[in-house]
Amino acid sequence: MFVGLGVWLSYLGLLRYLAFDKHYSMILNTIVVALPHLARFMVCVIIVSLAYIFCGWLILSPVNKKFTTFWVTMETLFSLLNGDDMFATFDLVKTKKLGILTTDNPYIFPHIPLLLCLFLYLCCA
Repeated sequence: MFVGLGVWLSYLGLLRYLAFDKHYSMILNTIVVALPHLARFMVCVIIVSLAYIFCGWLILSPVNKKFTTFWVTMETLFSLLNGDDMFATFDLVKTKKLGILTTDNPYIFPHIPLLLCLFLYLCCA
């Protein structure tokens, strides 16, 4: 733990010296200006992600083993974002109950385009 703290403090000291160089100073100024916008964006992503996690946990937990707890639901949705185990998740979500049958597909299908395409690609841009 102390080694990690020492490395973190040394990087903070390095950033102070990089501020004196003209090119690195522009990069640091860009980071300082963009940091509040990035923080607001990340808060929005976290709120939408938590909404999807709670919705899946509450609606699909009685009928699906991939949504039994909060953490398992979060791992399942994260693996869907990475493209892991997609067919098995979509196959397990199909249920015979009419009430759940109408809620599982509108829940799973918009999750990937919304969080993957909108948030992750927008964050990369």
